[in-house]
Amino acid sequence: MISAQDILDEAKQLLALPRSTRTEARRRTIIARSYYAAYHHMVAHEAGRSYRRGKDETTGMHRAFIDFLKHSSDPEIAEAGWILHRLHRSRINADYRLDSEIPDGAEQKSWKDAGNLMIELFPI
Repeated sequence: MISAQDILDEAKQLLALPRSTRTEARRRTIIARSYYAAYHHMVAHEAGRSYRRGKDETTGMHRAFIDFLKHSSDPEIAEAGWILHRLHRSRINADYRLDSEIPDGAEQKSWKDAGNLMIELFPI
C-alpha cells in the first residue's frame, strides 16, 4: 500500500534531480504529486475524516472536499483548505493547461507547501 508520504517522497526525488535535467514534464509532475500527497494526507487526517459528500453536490470530489475544509470553523483547518486550494489550482494548471507557463520555482513551492501541511501543520 502506498501512503501520502510516499507520494511526496517521489516528488522530492524528482526535485532532487539536477536543474538541467528537470524538464517541464518533470516540473509539472512534481506539482501534481505534491498536490495529491497533500490531498490524500488531509482525507486520512482527523480534520478531514468527518467529510461526507452530499448526493446533490455538483462540484468535483476534490473541490467539494477542499471547500469543506475552507469553511471549517477551526481556523487551522480552514487554512489547510486554502493551502489545498492553491495546490489544486497549480495541479490543474500543470496537468490540463499544457500551453500555460509554469513559473520558475513553482514545483519547489508546491512540494514545500505540501510538506508543510503534512508534517508541520497536520501530522498524522
